[in-house]
Amino acid sequence: MSIRILLLTGAALFGAAILASPIDTKAQEPQENQTRSVEQLVNDVREVRMPTFDRDRHQTDPAYAIEYLTLRKEALKKKISLIAEIWNRNHVYPGVVEMLAERWEIMSRSLDRADDVLREVAKIRATGPDRSIDRAARYACARATIAIADSGNKDASSDVAASVTAFVQEYPKDARGATLQATVADRFTTKRSRKIAIYKKLILDYPDHPDAKYWPGRIRRIESIGQPFELDFTDALTGRDISMEAFRGRIVVINFWATWSGSSMAEIPELKKLYNEFHAKGVEFVGINLDRREREGGRERVIRFCNDNQINWPQFYQGSGWSSRFPLSWGINSLPAVFIVDQEGNLFSANAEARMQDVIRVLLNDPVEFAN
Repeated sequence: MSIRILLLTGAALFGAAILASPIDTKAQEPQENQTRSVEQLVNDVREVRMPTFDRDRHQTDPAYAIEYLTLRKEALKKKISLIAEIWNRNHVYPGVVEMLAERWEIMSRSLDRADDVLREVAKIRATGPDRSIDRAARYACARATIAIADSGNKDASSDVAASVTAFVQEYPKDARGATLQATVADRFTTKRSRKIAIYKKLILDYPDHPDAKYWPGRIRRIESIGQPFELDFTDALTGRDISMEAFRGRIVVINFWATWSGSSMAEIPELKKLYNEFHAKGVEFVGINLDRREREGGRERVIRFCNDNQINWPQFYQGSGWSSRFPLSWGINSLPAVFIVDQEGNLFSANAEARMQDVIRVLLNDPVEFAN
């Protein structure tokens, strides 16, 4: 069933006077759960613990990442199964809507089950639920649609704006709507003027949103494409003064990262591979680090990590995390983030994290399919 059909089905049946729908768990309830009360199942949900990621072991044991992800996946599967049983036993149990929303978020973002989320949402909304469940369902629908589009489903991209608009129109004061709209602007809107218009409207409509301080930086990113990119700092690794002017004539990959960011750490092998492949062909790398303050060991951790992992490119360490002046001025609030500056010193791409090699090859006159 397509996303659009699921959306329309849920909307068409909304308000039907039938009993609330159970969730199909695709498996019989485990024997040990059948004799447990809802209260006991709720306590079981609270006691599900995610495995702790051991960064030191990750650096020395190639198989550790797979082991960690397997354990994490099993814990998440247990959690969403318990939540389904709670919902099926008692649709009005206190807090069950919040648990159901958590189930849908886990399925969309961590278990590659966004299609199942859309089916559940359509089924539950067909029962004419109360506002709290409808709000959770509409939001889950938008998040699941985004997840499907992110997975590479091009057909889903056209449905993202529709699902986000449906949530925002029904619940205009919900701050999550602003986050959804920012996602649409950032990842699913190609026209620059439209991107800017969305962010300007968000600044007016949601001035107190936690991400509002980043939105002017997002506008700056869009408006700065093709403009000179200025950056001067002292390299945390060598103490040398670094200037973009010195890199004129070479491509520069600007990588925003932090040692506490698992997604940043996952990108390090790819960055090193690209550096080794393209450095001699005229490509420089610069790290913009978002680690914690120096008195908390931030600088020392960055230097040690770079030395241990043979990262030789310059590092701009400000020691203020997300509040660091330079990243904040560019609207950086998620990692990894990658900018690429061309040989003329102009910003060529401000969202190259998923396509670094393609962008580099374009600038080296080795054409590939690419859209800025």
